[in-house]
Amino acid sequence: RRATWENGFLQLSDAGLACLDLVRKHHVHLDATFSWAILALLSVEGAGRQLDPNVDATGAATRYLISFKNLVAEMNSGSFVSAKEMLTQMAMEKVGIDFWAFRNWRLGTWNQMQHAAQTSA
Repeated sequence: RRATWENGFLQLSDAGLACLDLVRKHHVHLDATFSWAILALLSVEGAGRQLDPNVDATGAATRYLISFKNLVAEMNSGSFVSAKEMLTQMAMEKVGIDFWAFRNWRLGTWNQMQHAAQTSA
């Protein structure tokens, strides 16, 4: 299970549980609709992983989340890092390049450089 990031997957369950942990840690009130959405994501991903351990729920969800309308909303809210990632993904998909494969390659290269720097120091 812990090798999912290295295999190119982000587990929604890990992200959802981390979110709920932050809510608990900082004593923040969480809207019931949001908590039901997190629980639904946890359930869907768990069922999907039982049927097929290689299912990429995050990749499937991005097809519906990455849109021009959401890109404009991210830019208007000042979230330029998210907007840059969204724009990059949209552009790469238009020309037929797998964004997630590229992103994982880029992160793998960065991790290798960090490891090399730590071992040489």
